[in-house]
Amino acid sequence: MNDHNPAPSTHLRRWLRRFVVLLFIGYPLGNFLVDFLVLEWHGHQLRSRWPVFYEQFELGKTRLYDQNYTAALTALDRAIATAHNKADFDTNLLAQAYALKGEAHVQLWQYIDAKNVVSTALN
Repeated sequence: MNDHNPAPSTHLRRWLRRFVVLLFIGYPLGNFLVDFLVLEWHGHQLRSRWPVFYEQFELGKTRLYDQNYTAALTALDRAIATAHNKADFDTNLLAQAYALKGEAHVQLWQYIDAKNVVSTALN
């Protein structure tokens, strides 16, 4: 007459295993989702606050990726000029634009110009 009622510790172990599996699957997915939302929010703020800079900056990145380095330099020069005309512009974004411009100079083998641009970005 032995009723087969599992001990309470068995239920606890089962729930702990489920929790660990959910944590193992859910943490990377949740982390990815949070990172994606933060990047999208940052991009939205950039587009709404400085639309001209954003357009030229993205064009410069695209041209750099497409290996059209002279067009990338032109677009990044416009973005940098736009940024310098704004009094409250984010210096981190300006440094990123200078760094991309330095990369374009390196790809064109213009190392002295690249060194000057990267030192400007660091300042």
